[in-house]
Amino acid sequence: VGARPGSGQVQSVRPHLVGSHTSFVSERCAEVSLHVRYGDRSRAVAARFELIRDRWQVSALEFA
Repeated sequence: VGARPGSGQVQSVRPHLVGSHTSFVSERCAEVSLHVRYGDRSRAVAARFELIRDRWQVSALEFA
């Protein structure tokens, strides 16, 4: 278990990226899914990136 937020203590457990997958929906849109392990827990992160004015920007972000 990590330190309490705002306590100024260093986290004893750091997130670790287990796996990732990228899928290009089109030339201007990509979707990324991540599997992150944090101690005994696993989390999923999903993001959608869109190329807007020549810059990749996050248009959707979800944690589960």
